[in-house]
Amino acid sequence: MEFVVVIAAAIGIGGALAVYRWRRGRVPSWADAPALGTLSHQYAAERQTQLAAIAEEKGWSSSAYDHVLRGRIDAGMNQEMVLLAWGGPSAIDNRRTGPGGAPVERWIYHFPDGAVQYIWFAEGRVVEVRG
Repeated sequence: MEFVVVIAAAIGIGGALAVYRWRRGRVPSWADAPALGTLSHQYAAERQTQLAAIAEEKGWSSSAYDHVLRGRIDAGMNQEMVLLAWGGPSAIDNRRTGPGGAPVERWIYHFPDGAVQYIWFAEGRVVEVRG
């Protein structure tokens, strides 16, 4: 009987996925695993290719594509760009209003190192990043 164990290693904002198979009675060790750097490189290359296709399809500027690829959030980015750069938020607060009573949405990100980042959107665009 064959079992599958999935081990995910966080690398920056993204992650690498290594799948190990072993037969009953044999426990895999880290020595069996491919080099993490190799997985990281493969993941980064695939992510870059996918993001390039999305950026071209959406008509993003090269600057916007670069920010998403590097995980940088800047004023003017839309929500889709933020999702692709950082993933889904830990929480969303829709009860805020901005200048003139316009609705403002706040996305809250909690990171494993304890850091908290807040991103405010008005009309679907980033207006402020704080953390």
